Amino acid sequence: MANPVRLLMIEDDATHARLAVLSLNRSLRSQYDVTCVGTLAAGREKLSSEEFDAVVADLNLPDSSGSGIVAEVCDLTDCPVVVITSTAEVDEGLKSLELGAQDYVVKGAHGYATLDRAITYAIERHRISAQLQSRNQELADLLRHDAMTGALNRTEIFRRIDAARLALDAEPGQAALLFMDVDGFKQINDSHGHGWGDEVLCAVAGRLQGQVRERDAVARLGGDEFVVLLRDAPSSEFVSTIAQRFISAIGAPLRDGGQEFPGPRVTIGYVTFDSGHESADELIKRADQAMYAARRDATPTAQFQPKQDLALRSDELLEAVGAGELVVHYQKVWSCDPASSGIVGYEALVRWQHPDLGLVRPQDFIPMAEQAGIVAEVDQWVLESVVSQLADAAANSDGARWTAVNVSAHSLLRDGFVAAFMSSLEQAGWPAERIVVEVTETAEIASFDSARLVLDQLRARGVRVALDDFGAGYASIRNLYALPIDILKIDQGFVAGLSSGNRVNQVAARFLEGLVGLAKHLGLRVCAEGVETARQYRVLSDLGVDWAQGYWLSKPESAPDWGIADGDAERVSAMLSEEQMLPGQRQNDPLGENRIAAGTSAANQESAGDDR
Repeated sequence: MANPVRLLMIEDDATHARLAVLSLNRSLRSQYDVTCVGTLAAGREKLSSEEFDAVVADLNLPDSSGSGIVAEVCDLTDCPVVVITSTAEVDEGLKSLELGAQDYVVKGAHGYATLDRAITYAIERHRISAQLQSRNQELADLLRHDAMTGALNRTEIFRRIDAARLALDAEPGQAALLFMDVDGFKQINDSHGHGWGDEVLCAVAGRLQGQVRERDAVARLGGDEFVVLLRDAPSSEFVSTIAQRFISAIGAPLRDGGQEFPGPRVTIGYVTFDSGHESADELIKRADQAMYAARRDATPTAQFQPKQDLALRSDELLEAVGAGELVVHYQKVWSCDPASSGIVGYEALVRWQHPDLGLVRPQDFIPMAEQAGIVAEVDQWVLESVVSQLADAAANSDGARWTAVNVSAHSLLRDGFVAAFMSSLEQAGWPAERIVVEVTETAEIASFDSARLVLDQLRARGVRVALDDFGAGYASIRNLYALPIDILKIDQGFVAGLSSGNRVNQVAARFLEGLVGLAKHLGLRVCAEGVETARQYRVLSDLGVDWAQGYWLSKPESAPDWGIADGDAERVSAMLSEEQMLPGQRQNDPLGENRIAAGTSAANQESAGDDR
C-alpha cells in the first residue's frame, strides 16, 4: 500500500477542518496523514520543522488573509499548495493560482468533496512541473556547454565576456582573456588516434577548470582552442603568472591504466581589458593574435601588443582574392543509412591562407566580406576554382556523387548569375544534376521574391538547391515551403544538443524528430551538419536524417576523389563498431586502448561549423 499523503491543513475553523478531513478519509485514491493548525504562524513553524507532501490553506486566518497567505506559504515550501475560499472569495482563489497555488476549492460539503481530487492533481502537476524544470535546466546546461569536454561553449563564453565588460563599467577594474591551443595536436591525432586526442582535450579542459576561481570561466571554442576569462586581473604580471600555472598543470603526465604518457603542451596569448573596451569577438581575436606571436617567437606565453593588431581588413581580403591566398577544401557528406553508409557528396569550403595569421576560417572573414560588399567577388573566385577542379575530375568521375557550393544572397541576386553559372558547368563537362547550390537564410533570402525566381531557374536546369544552416539566423518554417529547395541542412547547434557523453537529450531529439518529419512530408532530403560523435550519428540515423557531415566522419581535404572509392560504404560501420568496443579492445590503436566510451567525440580538430 502506498504511503499516506502527509498534509498540512491551515484552517482556524475547527468545524470546517473536521468536514474537510472527513471528506479526505472517504478517498479511494489516497490515505492522508493530516496535521491541522489554526494560524499562519503555526503553519510557518510546522513547515520549518517538518516535511509535507501538500499544504491546504484557508484564505481567511486570524493572523493573515488573502493572497498574502499564499505568497508566504509558497515562499516557505516547494510542495504544492491548495487554497480554501468562501463563495465570495473565488476571485481571490484565482489570484492565488497566479502566486503559485496549484488549485483551490470552495468551502462547504460540496467543495470538500472535490478536495481529494484537487490535492491529488496538485501533487501530480507539481511533480510534472518539477520534472519539466529539471529537463529545461538540463537542456539549458547542454546549450551552454561543450558536449565533449564539459567546458563552456563559444556562445556562453561570449555572453560571460560581455557580462564582465558591463561589470567593469559599474565597478572599475581590469579583467583578462587567455587564448590557447594545444601544440602539435594534429600529430597527437595522427600518431595515437582520435580517441586519445579526445582524452587530451578533456584533460586540458579539466585541468584548466581545476586552476580557476569560481567567478572565472573556461570555454572550448572548437577543435583544440580554449579560452579562459579571468574576471579580475590586477596586473599583466598576475595574468602571466596564472598562464604559467595553466601550462604547468596541463603539462602534467597523463595516465591510462598502468601507462603514463607525456602531458600536452599549450601556447597561450592573453589580453587585459577594462570598461569600454572592444567586443567579446574583438578581445578573443586580440588574444588569438598574441598566441600566434608567442608561437612565432617560440615562447610559451605572450601579451597582446598594439603592433600585433593584424585585424582582418576588407581591402586585404580583396587583394587576397587576386593574389591566390584563398584555397578550397572539400568535406565529405555521408549517408545516414547504416546499410549503405558511404559518401554521397562533398561540400566546398573556402579558407584564407593569410600571410601573417595562417589559415583563416570562413566564419572569421565572410561576415566582413558581406559587410564590405565584396562577398560576391569571393563567391566568384570559389565558383571558378570549384568548376576548374570539377573539369579536371569529370573525365575520371564515374560515380553519382554531387558537389555543393555556397552562394551568398548578394551573388544569387546578381544579374546574369544563372546563365554564367550554367555556362561554367557546361564548359567543365559536369552534369547539373551533380551540383548543389547552398544558400543560407539571410535578410535578402527572407524577403524571398527575387531569390525564389533565381532558385526556380537553377532547379529548372537540373541544379539542386539546399537551405543551409537551418535553425540559425533568419530561420523560418515558412521558407521550407515558400522557397524552391530540395535539401534542408540542419544547423550544427541542433546536432550538438543531441547528446552529452553517453546520454541522449530526449527533448532535443524529439524536436529534431518533428523537424525531420516536416521536411520529409514536404519532400525534402535532410542533411545534418557538425556531427562530432558516434552517438549523434546513431540518433540522426534513427530519426530518419538522410545525410551527415562533420569531423567525426571526415575532416575537409584539399583533393577529394569524386569517383567511387573502395571501402567507403564499410568505413562508418567500422567506426561505429570500434566506438562500441570495451577498453583495451580497439584495433589498430597505437596506444592499445579505446580510452573513450561510446558516444564521445572524435571531432577534435577545428570547429565543424564551416559554412562556406
